[in-house]
Amino acid sequence: MLVWAAGYLASPLDLVLDFIPLVGQLDDAILLAFVVRHLLRANEQLVREHWPRPEQSLELLLRLVRHPAPSQP
Repeated sequence: MLVWAAGYLASPLDLVLDFIPLVGQLDDAILLAFVVRHLLRANEQLVREHWPRPEQSLELLLRLVRHPAPSQP
């Protein structure tokens, strides 16, 4: 998944063209967020082993991944 995401981000072909202000980069940011979320959920121990310090930033990411935002009624 990580290799696919890197290829997509490096590719000139996008779902939304990058020259469109804000929206062009937003699809790349959303894709990156999904890949990071998947990696943290699937390989938390591996990510912990290779995470550069500070540990607090990793803990924040893990909290965000484990507890999705509450839904609106």
